[in-house]
Amino acid sequence: MQSLEPLAVKKIITHSGPAHSDEFLAVSLLLHKYPDAVVIRVPDFTGEPEEGEIVVDVGKRYDGRIFFDHHQDEDLPSSFILVLRDFFGIDSENLPTDFRYIDLRDRFGAYVAKKVLNMDEDRGLVERAMLKYFSTITLLSPEHPLHYIMRCVGESVLALLDDFLFAKNGVKLFPTSLGYVVFSPKPLNLTYIREAHADKHIIGAVMPSRDGGTMLIQANEGKFIPKATSYPKTFVHNSGFAVVVPIPYEQIDPLKIVMECVMGV
Repeated sequence: MQSLEPLAVKKIITHSGPAHSDEFLAVSLLLHKYPDAVVIRVPDFTGEPEEGEIVVDVGKRYDGRIFFDHHQDEDLPSSFILVLRDFFGIDSENLPTDFRYIDLRDRFGAYVAKKVLNMDEDRGLVERAMLKYFSTITLLSPEHPLHYIMRCVGESVLALLDDFLFAKNGVKLFPTSLGYVVFSPKPLNLTYIREAHADKHIIGAVMPSRDGGTMLIQANEGKFIPKATSYPKTFVHNSGFAVVVPIPYEQIDPLKIVMECVMGV
């Protein structure tokens, strides 16, 4: 068995044929970590890899170093989770639902995954189109446009995970009689905020906007009213669920927001 240096990965071997989200994301993460690596898609892999090669989602072997397949053991998570865990030190028990959905869907199918996670969404058009194209690839070198895209996807996956963990540990929850208003010093997906605090009734969120101001977002209809703020507004969504005020987040008074925007306070 070869001794693998962390920066010596030159080739990533995965399966050919129809591509799936788990190995696409696993390879994307690896390309983010090893941007000069070549990707080879093969029907099967039964031999021993050469120095600097990693085998992902094919070969029916897992060792946490070189082989990252899960098909031989139903208790192993998908290759996406194996790579997150073994290359990036991510706790596989502390993942957002969309990450876990990719894992469960690959292992047990969409029906079981949606039932376990109590969700009804499935792959979107962008995902299907990307996987259809990746399915046609035999050799993917660093010069190929898709190689660059996958490196960016790997980077974005880690950024999304950082957002989820920040939603858990980096925000402040302001309690009211109707629920909690979340104050986040960085922009976050409202879905991640809700999931990170599933034991709390989140009614609204306040976070920086892209233009240097502050965005107020309604998370539960009728309980947090963003447009009720007396701060000046540069944007008001036509449904009223979100407004932007031209005040930097650091200068926003949380108590003022809560007193004005939470119905019944």
